[in-house]
Amino acid sequence: MANHGFYRRQKIVRLRPTIDACLGVGMVGGVKALYAVLLALVLGVGCGGGKEEKAAKAKVAAAEGKAAAATEAKAAEAKAAAETKAKAAADWKVIEKAIRSRIYKPTDKLTKADFEKVTSLDLGYT
Repeated sequence: MANHGFYRRQKIVRLRPTIDACLGVGMVGGVKALYAVLLALVLGVGCGGGKEEKAAKAKVAAAEGKAAAATEAKAAEAKAAAETKAKAAADWKVIEKAIRSRIYKPTDKLTKADFEKVTSLDLGYT
């Protein structure tokens, strides 16, 4: 025998959509916002422009494109300069290490006299 009393029927409650009057008298808030956006679009864009306006807008867009390209070129140039500087710094560390080992001066500041002592360097194994 199956005990069907264990399973209860659940009452399904269906909610009806309501209009919230606190957002506007007789108008849903989303619709009100949509009308505001449409009004701003019509007032901002207008109903169309002349050829002069389109040509002016095209010139502005072209100028902005050139400015963006110039900015990108400057950024690429700056990046290349930074990479070159970092490479030079790394190279200098290798050269300094070879000089220090050649003149037997592992610490302290290198002077002009120290550089004059070095007549040749072998950088083959560094």
